[in-house]
Amino acid sequence: MSDDEIKGRNLILRGNFPADWKNSWTHDGVGNAVIQKDESVGNYVAMNSRAKVEQKMATPTFSESQMTGVAYRIAFMYENYLDGENSKVVVITSKGKESIIDLSGRIANQPLADWNYYDLNKLDDFEAGDTDFTVQLHGSSKAGTAALRMVNVEVDVKLVPLALKTIQLDDRVYQPQSRRVLSSS
Repeated sequence: MSDDEIKGRNLILRGNFPADWKNSWTHDGVGNAVIQKDESVGNYVAMNSRAKVEQKMATPTFSESQMTGVAYRIAFMYENYLDGENSKVVVITSKGKESIIDLSGRIANQPLADWNYYDLNKLDDFEAGDTDFTVQLHGSSKAGTAALRMVNVEVDVKLVPLALKTIQLDDRVYQPQSRRVLSSS
């Protein structure tokens, strides 16, 4: 058995913004939200003039005890091309809690015109009773060629790894990592 982390499925649909991206994402009608193409990342959404696109999806259902150790995580690639205030990602749970990732003043590892990866970071606002959540992408306040560019948006759920306590084969009960029989009928 490997200790490597198993990546969960992406709960976001069309996070790479294919031609039919509007089947999963909605644009609020403010500003510009257009699909463009880049050699290195493929299609991406470019948003400016305070545009907002969002997607709402159902959460997996967990009881209070099942939620212990569960982590919702978000990742994406972005460029805040020519800077601009208002650039951010907001995750809102069904209970109204918000996680805000401000990208407007974020110092990138690379120049602003290069793609930056926001790695799988934990979202702490989810609770056991949450039935859905919304991911909002907010574009730059500037217009023209200035824009927040987003691609490869994903949200996944990291579950607590299963731990084998015992195994029973016929009438024998075994401990993991041992061939010792605990009981026999």
